[in-house]
Amino acid sequence: MIYGSDSVISHLAAFERTGAILAQKKAANAFAILVLAMRRDSGSIKATATEDELMTILFGTRKFEG
Repeated sequence: MIYGSDSVISHLAAFERTGAILAQKKAANAFAILVLAMRRDSGSIKATATEDELMTILFGTRKFEG
């Protein structure tokens, strides 16, 4: 069972549709957006972190495939 708002479920599905391989840029972006949705869901409604900031925190400065 997956707990989360409809937004989190939608973003998780979008991540899965990318193939869920974090070495690929498209999947990494989708994952960062999912994390943002999860933060908002957990009460961080005023969260101001951007997708780019989360990408840096989650993946560092690595280069992605595709």
